[in-house]
Amino acid sequence: MLPVTILSDYLYCPRKVYLRHVMKLLPAVRKPTVQGKIRHDVFDAISKAEESLILSIKPENLENANVIYANAYKELLANSLSKFEEDIKKAEINKEQLFSESLKNFMVQASFNSKNIVELIRQTGLFGQDLINAIPTKQQSELFISSPTLRLKGIIDRVEIMGDSYIPVELKTGSMPRDGVWPNHKVQLAAYILLLKEKYVSDYGFLEYLDYGVRRKVVMNPFLEDEVKGVIDKVHSLVSSDNVPETCGNPNKCRSCDLRDRCQA
Repeated sequence: MLPVTILSDYLYCPRKVYLRHVMKLLPAVRKPTVQGKIRHDVFDAISKAEESLILSIKPENLENANVIYANAYKELLANSLSKFEEDIKKAEINKEQLFSESLKNFMVQASFNSKNIVELIRQTGLFGQDLINAIPTKQQSELFISSPTLRLKGIIDRVEIMGDSYIPVELKTGSMPRDGVWPNHKVQLAAYILLLKEKYVSDYGFLEYLDYGVRRKVVMNPFLEDEVKGVIDKVHSLVSSDNVPETCGNPNKCRSCDLRDRCQA
């Protein structure tokens, strides 16, 4: 089975997929890649820590909820930087400067999330597990899912559960289009929707562009389903081929590619 992320990589550049998955070339460690990994990792950790943070809010510390969230997010960021310390060194990034630059965004997120929880507490008067049970949307992070029928497997960043509906949410760093979502991101998210549909009710999902604080919706339809299945067929053909694809022909993609030095374009 193919990993779902390979579909996005294929639409970005088929040659890169061939170099990484057929020729097994390892990408260079670059600063933007490391920064993206860390942001993604911290947001995953935030999602996992949310329930324990909610449980830590009590009547006597309600007014300090923002501080509690801020301290927790600061610790999660520090943990992530330690986790990727080797990559930080290889990319020649100043760790202290990276921490300071990254912290600003996470403090904004801490303020936003703590404010929402405080408002819900004041509306319901609930704390602890009762408050968690009152939250209409449940979350599950890093849900593994696979399908022999689709010949796909993957880990969804976050799944929001509303009643019987399972809504996949993919976290993305880097640039965001002015309207809509990037085509490769759309196909990746749509593949997760199709995987979920085999077991649950799932008709749409969201892409969250973390650097912009923006969430954009992708709705499944028959045309998108056909597009995903077509890409799956093309990727299977590519990884079983002896022919190296042409370059993507986009100088901007080539400049930012972590395999550009080994592409021999």
